[in-house]
Amino acid sequence: MNPLAAETEFTLSHGGNTVRLRASLRSALRLERLHDGFGPLITKLDQFDTATIGNMIKIAATDHSAAQRFLASISTEPLQVYKQAVTGTLSSLLAAFLPTPATDTTSGKPKGKTLSWSEAYAQLYQIGTGWLGWTPAETWHATPTEITEALTGHIARLEAINGTTADKDDTTQTEADRDANIAAGLDPTFDRAGFEALRLMTF
Repeated sequence: MNPLAAETEFTLSHGGNTVRLRASLRSALRLERLHDGFGPLITKLDQFDTATIGNMIKIAATDHSAAQRFLASISTEPLQVYKQAVTGTLSSLLAAFLPTPATDTTSGKPKGKTLSWSEAYAQLYQIGTGWLGWTPAETWHATPTEITEALTGHIARLEAINGTTADKDDTTQTEADRDANIAAGLDPTFDRAGFEALRLMTF
């Protein structure tokens, strides 16, 4: 199991104004959609497009008023001062959403099926509100890694209590998966392979 991300919140400070940015699922989804993908967003950050920078800070801020105060303060500074104050922190925030994909140790190729970021985040929301029983607010506030780790722990607990049928001589893999899901107290149609691909994608 991979460890939880070292950082989930990042701080920007200037002129006595501080704003906290959180790498939450809501922030991830909104930032990915800001310019139709993380690639264009990273380009805008590299170019230091001030409109994009301001939107990034407001989207990821845990306190909208604090974000507005920070932006009002920093916007009066020379562009180079503004850039130095925020670029490193915003890069770290994006890195929390774009981890290195897990790879197969023998082939060196990425593990699991390919998912778009929007598909991955939609699945994480379904996991948080469906499988884990969290409220929408709790799910949106959690980071992608927190959600996948929570579900991993939830499944492990259910399997420890109920056992699995992994050792049975099932006729097909599909039947084995369905039986294992039932034994773990999950929906028979729960896509374990899909979840594993998602979990690997979000570390």
